[in-house]
Amino acid sequence: TTGVGRVFQTVENVFEKESDNQTQTYYDPCCGTGNFLQGLINKGIETNRVFGRDIDPDSVSITRINLFLLDDEVDAEILYRNISCENTLLLKPKRKYSVILGNPPWGYEFSKEEIDELIGVYKTAKKKGIESFNLFIEKAFNIIDENGIIAYVLPESLLTVASHKKVRKIIVENSSFEFINYMGNIFSGVQCPAIILGLRVNGLRETVGCTVNLNGELFLISERREVSENSLPFNMTDEEYLCLKNINSVKPCVFLKGNADFALGIVT
Repeated sequence: TTGVGRVFQTVENVFEKESDNQTQTYYDPCCGTGNFLQGLINKGIETNRVFGRDIDPDSVSITRINLFLLDDEVDAEILYRNISCENTLLLKPKRKYSVILGNPPWGYEFSKEEIDELIGVYKTAKKKGIESFNLFIEKAFNIIDENGIIAYVLPESLLTVASHKKVRKIIVENSSFEFINYMGNIFSGVQCPAIILGLRVNGLRETVGCTVNLNGELFLISERREVSENSLPFNMTDEEYLCLKNINSVKPCVFLKGNADFALGIVT
């Protein structure tokens, strides 16, 4: 049910923010068995305007079957052309898309040979601690149309953890923020809160108008917020953000940083 829920929320968020759904092209770069693509077709998007790739041939075959079950009039040639078994991250761009959405893999274990190749292509790639979802975010920016939308299910740690600073820099420099859903621990057996992050790729760094769903509380950001690779402050209302901003402006103001020791116990 959580899988269906995150697909439904992502697709609904995209449709709320995108007015021209009749001409857009939609792409899931790691489509699995095609849940997000099915969600699009259920919303009335023609099958010939949805595209997907995955590295698993069985998943690709299942995706084609699932799409055919929703649209039995679609030409088989379209399904084989639009849904392909390829490595998205190592594939040279063939075209651009209006909307890129999906749930990119987290913590994928790349081979040494793959890492060496990825480092030559991606700013967020590194020898140690390479994170697959960062690469898929960076890839999306390389194949999105101007003013297009990127909507991914991602770990909440993307917004704050230092190891994701490079990808936050890419996001901030190239986007405006459309929507963020804080969903908590939605994956069974995984203690990692998730978000749905929606970005408009226009380079304006706009935060006003961003819709935030925080633990079931829905609000719209109406005051411009300062965003940077160091901070993406969306888990608070406008009133809370203004309060913290006023506190930080008090002089003299002393922070824990540089004035406290931190120790981490045994991580189970």
